[in-house]
Amino acid sequence: MILGFFGLLITMRLLGKKALSELTPFDIVYVVVFGGILEESLYDNNIQVWHMLFGVLIWGACIYLIELATRKFAFPRRLMKGELSVLINNGEFDEKELKKNKMEMEQIRTMLRQENIYNIEQVKYLIVEPGGQISIKKYEQYEPPEKRELGIEVQEEKLNYLLINEGKVNKNELKRLGKEESWLYEQLGKIGYSANEIASIIYGEWDEEKGFWIKRYKGMEH
Repeated sequence: MILGFFGLLITMRLLGKKALSELTPFDIVYVVVFGGILEESLYDNNIQVWHMLFGVLIWGACIYLIELATRKFAFPRRLMKGELSVLINNGEFDEKELKKNKMEMEQIRTMLRQENIYNIEQVKYLIVEPGGQISIKKYEQYEPPEKRELGIEVQEEKLNYLLINEGKVNKNELKRLGKEESWLYEQLGKIGYSANEIASIIYGEWDEEKGFWIKRYKGMEH
């Protein structure tokens, strides 16, 4: 057990100074495999101490070599650690990155709400880091100083609704808003969109004060 503790300590040192949220999937695999080695040595009487030490030594050497390779060379770094993904680039959805990361619009909205952003139009860049964390850059007009700091009267924003999601009407959101599809088609018509054009809309957000904010698939702009 004591040897296992020191082995785990060495493994964590090889991973470097990382917070738990910064661990990549492969970092977690390192620790899980080491835990398996330690577990087998504790509960299998046929495994001697030197067997465990040999396993820890080999696995530790593998971790060290992999970490060394990922620091020095781009290809193993991309393979083992992954790369950041820019889901929103200069205010535009990157459809290729969305598909690559298997991200849905509602997932993006959830991530933004967790960062206290309730209108996607404020976002200039949305980046998913290799460890899964997100980084957000808003347009300058939405950055501090805040209105209250300038003595400007503040009106509380209301919730918005994702009524068109990747070319389809979001009936659950319509129901939550208390509206019918006929109302949706009517509102779209007011801004120059027909019902047949819904399939060309990747993101259609409705705000009770501002109305629709729409993004179409690339190459299908209005």
